[in-house]
Amino acid sequence: MVKIKITLLLRNCKEAFLKERYIIMKKIKFSVLTMVLALMMVFAVGCGGNIHWLAPMLSIEAETNTASVWDSDYELIRLGTGAFVLQYDGEDVPITEEALIAGGAVRTTVYFSYNGGEDYFVRFAAFAYEFIGHARPATRLTPAQSSSIRVLWRNPYNNQFFCIIQNTIGSLDVTNANYQLTSLRTGNPQSVIRLNRENASDFNQMELFVVAHCTPDLQTRSGYVLTFAFELPDFDNHFHGFNTLVSSSTAIIFEGDCD
Repeated sequence: MVKIKITLLLRNCKEAFLKERYIIMKKIKFSVLTMVLALMMVFAVGCGGNIHWLAPMLSIEAETNTASVWDSDYELIRLGTGAFVLQYDGEDVPITEEALIAGGAVRTTVYFSYNGGEDYFVRFAAFAYEFIGHARPATRLTPAQSSSIRVLWRNPYNNQFFCIIQNTIGSLDVTNANYQLTSLRTGNPQSVIRLNRENASDFNQMELFVVAHCTPDLQTRSGYVLTFAFELPDFDNHFHGFNTLVSSSTAIIFEGDCD
């Protein structure tokens, strides 16, 4: 009886060992198979004829997330051409970065990278949303409403400052040549940037200045969520801000009385 029990015990142990080894080997085979499939997927994505996996990237760096509304002896004035100047006692003064920072502007840098194979017709724009409390965007400001918040960009084409909420980069002439898309509704030309691997470096690092003239709520912590995006045209070759190639957002709290 003892011999039989020992034999059964050894056989059970052997069966358990073999079963456990089978499970382990099965897991290893499954892991290897998963790895092979993953490599095949990467290879397919990287080498597929019509698959483009090199996506554009966009990031924002703001010098501060808390700032004061515009407080300066200079007034920030938009001319009929869309360009901005400073005015002192009614006289136009060219904008300098130092004067903007001294008046309360927040220096913001947008970094862009693209190494894909596609050409895109785009415009680069800023969109502003009011927030009150903990930075949940509530109301998006239209270009006509953006007098309370400006995002200024110096156009290297003519060295003038523009608010890119109101005049997008691409609708303006820029250093690299603009292209024209024809409106499918009106037949009018739409100015755009033809963005590709060759000229993406023109937008690798864009220096912007955020100027707030008022806060959404003077009694509560409030400010603006700023979204920067390369816009794509819609099916009529128009730009509305809802169809983007890439975008990124940041929030800035503004304090102080409205100017």
